[in-house]
Amino acid sequence: MIQLRGSLEELCLCDSDLDYRNPSIGLPRFPESFLRLTELQKLVLDYHFRIKAIPAGILNLKKLKYLSVISCDLRSLPKELGVPSGLEILDLSCNESLGAAPDDVVFPQELKGLKSLRELLLINCGLRRVLAFVCELSSLEEIRLDYNPGLQVNAQLDDLLECCPHLRVVEMKKDLVFWTPTSLAHLKNFKAKLQKKNPNAKVEF
Repeated sequence: MIQLRGSLEELCLCDSDLDYRNPSIGLPRFPESFLRLTELQKLVLDYHFRIKAIPAGILNLKKLKYLSVISCDLRSLPKELGVPSGLEILDLSCNESLGAAPDDVVFPQELKGLKSLRELLLINCGLRRVLAFVCELSSLEEIRLDYNPGLQVNAQLDDLLECCPHLRVVEMKKDLVFWTPTSLAHLKNFKAKLQKKNPNAKVEF
């Protein structure tokens, strides 16, 4: 048994070669013991298909800057994740069940407290719309919402332009699924405005 030291700053437990969605492989849950690693700055728990939740105790990791839980089975997020912190990168990609529950349950409004967040990756998460709390993330530089087949943009994204002055990468690519004419018009308008503000900005949809 490996003993984890409280002074540990980086912990990565992932294996992209795991049998896809094999329920007998990987951690059965988010280990509570990790929440005692108070010096942790980077935590990666990718491809653990039985992890269904991030414990509320995540707020104990006050120095955490990078959190990745790709291809788990997350159904919702704890509101404690949004306690003002230094979290800069959050990757929740390929947790398809996140979009199955109401948005106020899956993505609690407390997540707007992530004022240091620079990168938000929600690729293939079953999303149906751009989440309201994103407009509160004033340090956001990159947002990736690719391969959410039900995603549509049914309102202007001007709030994103106003509240996220550092935004430079927006990706909403789809695979064999089309945008509605209304969504496409909003996205083209958003791209033009963002690239006028920042000519080097990358917008793909």
